[in-house]
Amino acid sequence: MTGELWLKWLKCFDGQLTRNSVLLCDNCPAHVDASNIKFNHLKIVFLPPNTTSVLQPLDAGIIKAFKANYRNLLVKHWIDTFDNNKTQVPINVKQAIDFIGDAWSLVNQLTIKRCWKHVGILPIEVLNQLNLESTPDTCWLGFNDLSKLLENLKHLDSEMNMSCDDYLDIDSTCGTFEIPKEDDIIHEVLENNNLVSSNFNQKEDDEDNNIEIPRVSKSEALDGLKKYISYLEHLDGIDYEDIK
Repeated sequence: MTGELWLKWLKCFDGQLTRNSVLLCDNCPAHVDASNIKFNHLKIVFLPPNTTSVLQPLDAGIIKAFKANYRNLLVKHWIDTFDNNKTQVPINVKQAIDFIGDAWSLVNQLTIKRCWKHVGILPIEVLNQLNLESTPDTCWLGFNDLSKLLENLKHLDSEMNMSCDDYLDIDSTCGTFEIPKEDDIIHEVLENNNLVSSNFNQKEDDEDNNIEIPRVSKSEALDGLKKYISYLEHLDGIDYEDIK
């Protein structure tokens, strides 16, 4: 996540909302200040430092349930590959995106409600309306399924010997945000204090906009789209600049 992507996502998210909503955020460096953006329905509330694990519903089990669903799909894919005697290769970007979509759709509302209850930030009258006690939560079934799948995978490949908890936390030390460079920090400070224009490259951009772009036929566009999708599917990683 980068500050630029964060601001673009906030605008997109606000456009999808149909009523006033609050977005709870941690103090990730990528969550840059958005106070200069006018939102129609969205209000952003930052949690106090070092309280995310206590007050953030996502950290109370929602992310863990999502990751368990994703890992389930991934391990099933590996087992199917072994069963069909296919060569084991890393999944491509499109497969990962498909798994992500399916994994999130499997996170049920009850899991989300119970995580909100667990952090204790909702009024008691709201909690009483959730009716959480009478319905079993199926999110733990995902963890049980993952444990069984990992056991099956270990029988197929002895090197893949890992517990469910270890596997869910295997990426816990991976970077999730961009560390700003010194030049970027200086430029942002200067821009915020009106010491440098944010439209520094506006003249050059305007000149580029005057260049006549040839029309592309429908068949050419479809062919180009297919090639681009194929390109993305076989990337080891995607850089936002590549996509732009």
